[in-house]
Amino acid sequence: MESFKQKIGVLLGSAIYIFFIFATIFGIVRGFHKGVGQGVASVFMPPYAWYLTVAVIWEPPQWKEDWNKNTRALATVLVYATDMSAENKLFIGSKSDELKEWVRHIPKEKRADLKKDSKTLCQEYNNYVKWTTLLVMAGQSNQPYTKTISFPQNPSFEKVLQETIGQQQSDFDAVVKLIKDTPDGMENMKLGMQSYYGRVEATQNQRIEAVFSE
Repeated sequence: MESFKQKIGVLLGSAIYIFFIFATIFGIVRGFHKGVGQGVASVFMPPYAWYLTVAVIWEPPQWKEDWNKNTRALATVLVYATDMSAENKLFIGSKSDELKEWVRHIPKEKRADLKKDSKTLCQEYNNYVKWTTLLVMAGQSNQPYTKTISFPQNPSFEKVLQETIGQQQSDFDAVVKLIKDTPDGMENMKLGMQSYYGRVEATQNQRIEAVFSE
């Protein structure tokens, strides 16, 4: 009987020892995923690492915590498909892999909804660009743009769209003046817009597939 109790004690002690090793490693990994500060704290304070491990039970998953930040980054990557500057290319390259890793942890149904909203965002922005182009070619003055859709599940999409349209509307008169002052500017604009639309839409679709591919 004594031997049996000893075995149970040894097994229980081993289980507790293994748990705390696991909790320490998992907590450190989770800490660094949350931020460098929390990661360092979990390394030097094991109880904090244990807390981070147990906190998984009641804290929202990481993909949900990062939702607004990453959906804003995703919207920026898609809306600025026309910007081929070196700075933007660097931003796109660094963000695409991060977003792909984040999207991979989102539940399948939620991921499908986000992909659908991403395509809708591109369509709405492209509609604005086409509407603005028609104004310019018709020689009309700048007019407020009325959006045809909203993003209740992704407020960051809404914010990026509003900011981008607002910025471009403020530059409208300067762009029109530049086109008029350039020899054959209006004619070249008419000839180039069709291929321009095609390039933008192709770039946006490539970025969506890159982020959401399995």
